[in-house]
Amino acid sequence: DFVPRHRTHRLGILQDDIYWARETEDSVIDGLLPETQDASLGFHSCHSPLREMEVLLDRIYRALADPAIRVTDILVMAPDIQKYIAVIQAVFGDALPYGIADQNQYQNSDILRSFIQLLNLPNSRLPASELITYLEVPAIARRFGIDDEGVTFIKAWIKATGIRWGRDGASKQKWSVPDETHFTWQFGLDQLLMGVLTDEPITDLSVLPYALPLDHLLVLNAFLDFCQTVFETQTQLETVRSPEQWASAISSLLERLFDPVDQERQDLIKLLDLNEAFLQLSVDENFDRRVSLDFVIAWFDGQLNRPNPAMRFINGGITFSTLTPMRSIPFKMVCLIGMNESDFPRRDAVHPFDLMTAAPARIGDRSRRDDDRYLFLEALLSARDRLHISYCGRGIRDNELKPPSVLVSELLDYCNAVFGQQTVIDHPLQPFSQRYFQDPLIQSFENHWRVNPSRQSKDLTRLSEITSSEPIPTSLSIETLSRFLLNPARYFFESRLNINLTLRHEAIEDLEPFSLDPLTRFHITDLAIQAQATGTPKKQWVADILKQGLVPNFSLGKQALNTIAVAAELLFNEIQGVYQLGRPSVTRAQNVHSFTLQGRFDQLSAEHYLSYRAGDLTARHLMQPFLAHLLLASSGAPIKTLTYGVRKGQLVSGHFEPMDQARAKDLLGTYLQAFTQGNSALLVFPFETCRALLSHLDKGLALPDALDQVEQTWRDPKALTDAQDPYWSRLIESPLTLNQLNIDLARALLDPLTEAWVQS
Repeated sequence: DFVPRHRTHRLGILQDDIYWARETEDSVIDGLLPETQDASLGFHSCHSPLREMEVLLDRIYRALADPAIRVTDILVMAPDIQKYIAVIQAVFGDALPYGIADQNQYQNSDILRSFIQLLNLPNSRLPASELITYLEVPAIARRFGIDDEGVTFIKAWIKATGIRWGRDGASKQKWSVPDETHFTWQFGLDQLLMGVLTDEPITDLSVLPYALPLDHLLVLNAFLDFCQTVFETQTQLETVRSPEQWASAISSLLERLFDPVDQERQDLIKLLDLNEAFLQLSVDENFDRRVSLDFVIAWFDGQLNRPNPAMRFINGGITFSTLTPMRSIPFKMVCLIGMNESDFPRRDAVHPFDLMTAAPARIGDRSRRDDDRYLFLEALLSARDRLHISYCGRGIRDNELKPPSVLVSELLDYCNAVFGQQTVIDHPLQPFSQRYFQDPLIQSFENHWRVNPSRQSKDLTRLSEITSSEPIPTSLSIETLSRFLLNPARYFFESRLNINLTLRHEAIEDLEPFSLDPLTRFHITDLAIQAQATGTPKKQWVADILKQGLVPNFSLGKQALNTIAVAAELLFNEIQGVYQLGRPSVTRAQNVHSFTLQGRFDQLSAEHYLSYRAGDLTARHLMQPFLAHLLLASSGAPIKTLTYGVRKGQLVSGHFEPMDQARAKDLLGTYLQAFTQGNSALLVFPFETCRALLSHLDKGLALPDALDQVEQTWRDPKALTDAQDPYWSRLIESPLTLNQLNIDLARALLDPLTEAWVQS
């Protein structure tokens, strides 16, 4: 029987109005608690499922402050709890006891998940990332004798040989793409095989050999065996078969691709049992007609998607589950998560072999959307004291508004009509936002996210507290000194503290390139300059670059190569008067301020030193040539240093005039003094920011105005500034924090460079 609800809080009024079927205008709200004191009904908009869980944990902590509520009184439901299992485990961890019901059999089994993916091979374009995913399944890698180190090698080979998708050129036609082998598996594997067969360049090959160390050949052989097995499996599964033939093909697939151990054997046995059940079903029904792969996948997927029978609904803690009929068990706190417009109400799955979907729906036909409307009503009535509803209402990248489920929107319309404007709490993107520790409406109990007030200080002197007691190297190259000056923060963290903030997983690319990124363009321009220097015909080096898969093998790629060729020819024509092919390298060393500074020079003559690059010549690109110029001058060789580069297809050039030996030593002493300081403690010298600031000051701007200009550039996400650097962006909140000491340091380190360089 329905228990009458107290009309002193919003949830009680909502449930009472549902029971009596009251219209909004007939609802009475006399004696209603103020919204700030009423925690019975809450709507929360977050940026991601992870943030939903973090917000939910805080709301549960707040609810548990009521001694009448225990963790066993809390039910959390989602349209598909599988999508939330990882973030539930990450956020709740050991914080509170909980249990997750409705986990399908996929959840903790790589073998079961990869099995369904392998069945889908005929529908796959064979993207590079998919085959790597298979190799990351231990049972599959074990079958082919590939260990973790081998997978690392294979990833590097895939990137280096330009494998993106498609078995070969012919297979691309299935996807309405021209028959072109570039960026296919055949294209990449041919490079690897040719690298084994020959160690000398052969110009008439369709691909360039990719050289491999001899100790990698066993891994390559295993990788080729794996690829061949996947390709053969894809071909075999494309055939329409009888159930008996499908059972035989699946048994062969399991044997050829999986080598399970320990608990994995149970998963393989489960698949073998399902395969036997599939065959037995056809025998029992006397069904021997041929069926499509889609039917087979749907049957196995349906069996594996069933909840694990070993998992109970209520486990003695907070219960997480999927929204399912017949679960209208009263709980003191009911939480509905993932109430997004695209996810709830859920849509019926449509299969091509489902004949019911071919005819118009009739009265009485089951509709999952209608079922979900009833489930939502059940959930509203199951909550005794509190109802928590959350959804992803903001874009995690652009912060754009996203609507909730239409059912939540209808509930909000009711609340707005009865209670006045209902507050949807719009949560910050990050859990460490200061709003969580200032706004009582969303107060967080996760105090480890609270930022120490002393760390919020804008005074950059606190950065000097980051120190290192490691011995300072006394012998270094001009490359090391240049790397330090261009980014003292990165040098200090990586070389002194052994902390690398740039390490990240580089995803395997699945789409062939349609344009050249700046790094690839730089690399190809450099190759073009080398080809010019060695007299290699343009037709040959263009063909070699196409064989490497560095550019797309169609008109856009060839047009980009022609543009690069023009720039390379322009640069080489300018430097060929001073460039000497095969000139031996010269090493110079000089003792300066207890340091031994050394450099290697490839194009050094008695009159000049030649420095050129396949890109622009900005201050950061001139720093190393300038240090080389100082080293040569300090060692008694006051010669001219010539610098050449290419900017947007146009030649840029300049030079450093011969310098007095004493002056060169003084400047090197300044840079080495900064190096000493920056090895003991963090040196606050963000190169690009300081360069831009000095440029504004030199134009006559007052310091506050110059800082404002730099600040605007810092905040521009499209500008290449220190704000995009993983080190400076963590250390400096804003260029406005720079002070006169930083400016004086920048003057000492940058002015000599800008004053010495003469642009042509």
